[in-house]
Amino acid sequence: MKKSLIKKSVIVKSVLLSILACVSACILACQSSKSILQQTIEQKSVSKRKLVFFDVKEYDEEGKLIFEKWNNGYTCKYLYDENNNLTGTEQNNGITTLILDVDENNKIELWSDGRTKRYIYENGRLVKEFFSDKDYTEYYYDENGFETTYKSSSGLVSWNEYNEAGLLIYRKNNKADRYFFDYEFWENGNVKKRKNYKEKR
Repeated sequence: MKKSLIKKSVIVKSVLLSILACVSACILACQSSKSILQQTIEQKSVSKRKLVFFDVKEYDEEGKLIFEKWNNGYTCKYLYDENNNLTGTEQNNGITTLILDVDENNKIELWSDGRTKRYIYENGRLVKEFFSDKDYTEYYYDENGFETTYKSSSGLVSWNEYNEAGLLIYRKNNKADRYFFDYEFWENGNVKKRKNYKEKR
């Protein structure tokens, strides 16, 4: 009798474990089927109805940024040489730019309207971007190389958050603006599109 009860107990435990495993698998499947955007807005308790399109970046299969479009209609096409080095841009407002290497850590961008931008790098990462002598943005990174913060000369400070895959999923700034990101991917796993949505206030 005792052996029969023990046997039944083992069977019941086995069935319960199987049910728990199935439930866990279903939960994981549901989570993985959600878009990155959906997961983020649930974490931040934000309604998708409050989000409006802000900008989108498009990439080729190799991971190079090739096109950008903003909510005001502005677009920018990025140009590369045969070695995949960024050489300039073509904008839909008629402006073109030419990007030149000054040295290993400095680049300049010559705009067809007469402006010049300057970029400063350290260890291959952009750390400062000058729009003029007085207007600039500084970029800060964590130990894994992710851009966590950027500060502009105007006083604007923004903070970035990433998911486990290293994708930018959320941004906020000291003006209480919040941005949420979603992605499309190429078959090789590289990002195809990064869509940015701003929360309406």
